[in-house]
Amino acid sequence: MRYFLLIILIFNISWGIEKHWVFFNDKGLKSHKDSIAALEIAKNSLSPKAFQRRLKILSVEYIVGFQDIPICQSYLNELEELGVEIVHKSKWLNAVSVKADKLTLQTVMEFQFVKSVIPVAVSSRSEPDTSDYREAGDQLRMLNVEYLHKVRVAGKDVLILINDTGFNPFHVALRNADLIAQWDFVDDDSFVYYRTGDLTSPSIARHGSFCWSLVGGYEENRFCGVAPDASFLLARTEDISGETPIEEDNWIAAIEWADSFGVDIVTSSLGYRAWYVPSSYNGDRAPISIAADHAANIGITVFSSAGNSGPRYRTISAPGDADSIITVGACDYTGAVTNFSSRGPTADDRIKPDILTPGSYIFGVNGLSNSEYTRSSGTSMSSPLAAGVGVLLQSLRPSLLPMEIREAMTMTGRHAIRPSNRHGWGLIDARSAAAYPIRDTSFVILTRGWNLFALPVDKVTSTRQIPTLFPIYWYNGTTYVDVDSLYPGYGYWVYSTTDTIFEVIGSRIDSLSINLQRGWNLIGGLSRKTFRWDFPFTYDIFPFIYNYEKGLFNVTTIIPPSCGVWLFSLKDTVLTLTR
Repeated sequence: MRYFLLIILIFNISWGIEKHWVFFNDKGLKSHKDSIAALEIAKNSLSPKAFQRRLKILSVEYIVGFQDIPICQSYLNELEELGVEIVHKSKWLNAVSVKADKLTLQTVMEFQFVKSVIPVAVSSRSEPDTSDYREAGDQLRMLNVEYLHKVRVAGKDVLILINDTGFNPFHVALRNADLIAQWDFVDDDSFVYYRTGDLTSPSIARHGSFCWSLVGGYEENRFCGVAPDASFLLARTEDISGETPIEEDNWIAAIEWADSFGVDIVTSSLGYRAWYVPSSYNGDRAPISIAADHAANIGITVFSSAGNSGPRYRTISAPGDADSIITVGACDYTGAVTNFSSRGPTADDRIKPDILTPGSYIFGVNGLSNSEYTRSSGTSMSSPLAAGVGVLLQSLRPSLLPMEIREAMTMTGRHAIRPSNRHGWGLIDARSAAAYPIRDTSFVILTRGWNLFALPVDKVTSTRQIPTLFPIYWYNGTTYVDVDSLYPGYGYWVYSTTDTIFEVIGSRIDSLSINLQRGWNLIGGLSRKTFRWDFPFTYDIFPFIYNYEKGLFNVTTIIPPSCGVWLFSLKDTVLTLTR
């Protein structure tokens, strides 16, 4: 008996039972008629919410495709008869992740229906740093989230999936979240939290709970996430036992599971580098990146952490290299890129990351407690904060498509006209992203009191369309005059008795010619963020511009869409701005 056990041990050491992807050539359909029937079955299997979400981006006749057809069952049967253990099935990739020794995998590769066999990516995640407790106001104000909260936009009716290590749904800031479903893709059960007496470490809840809280946590007078009114799917996709492997097949299984619920947005604070070489990060090679892109193609907005391998360039990992997702880097509270935030470009020389959010000294839930909070640093914190803003935009405008959310965020970022592989398009701004026109609709927020307002759309607008009981004033160079019509490129004083949000209809402002008078002028900018360096270099214009926010005038270099500024000109002239 001992001799037999020794043989088994030597066999496993020599050949190794590892996880691999098995990709299939087709889905076993024998005729065009079979394909039509399979597509009809796939169409009928969509939930109403998933069907409606896909309608935003796909026509009815193309609402499902090849990726939605299940994997051929006879192929799975042949693998299992060979002794292969199937872990996860991906109809999107037409592949399964399996556990098998190398000798068996060699036999699998000889099957005619098998296209290829590759290892499942495995790497290690370092725990984020933690520090002491403090309120979450700094990170919310950095993103201008409070403006949307004031007008009661907090994520209602948006479903978001969080893929992570595990979660503590009993924390005081999370216990009242709208949790729709949960699944553990590591242990294949419906429990994503530590259970007393089992072999799972309590630490599984630390990282995931923190990330979840940044989106949906809420405790009155203590803590608030970006989108506390959202609905949530929780997926445990990372196994932190032993050498802390994180496995991309779990991630793909989770996003396909979430699609069946009609998920709108996905955030994951993960990155996969093992098994790949730098040339792999072109968005089309890693299975997880292919799946992330497909999710975007069917209307799911995917946010992914850039990684913590900075300041070196070309350190973006999968799925952050996918071209249709939003890859998020980290900045500090001054807006500067953190040293650890991973940089692009991708292997095919695309700019990554796409955007920045705070990722240093972030305040959130301590998942090892039911009441405590902590601080952490890393791009793991950045992705859920960005995804939370995506939830707010989706809640405000349910028809938004993934690439439209990306455009609104990038074109209103702090580096909108100077993107780079350090900071992408820069720190995002929730208020400005809401005001960025999509399909000729912009959402403008007025705060209680006086507002220095400018049109974010290229259309002369009647003052009757602005929700105020008071006259709207323009400065004509010598005095204030009330007006009946508002013009793109000019600033106006508007008084609001309450915080309010309203729609403005019109096309995007891509260019402006503004008539400046000698002296002080109230002006507006383009639909994207406008910068002082957008102005033609001239000595005729005073180098400083002033905004008005929270009752104070401040020197600024940026004109957000829907906001006006003061500018001084030494003579009558024309200021030309272009996108």
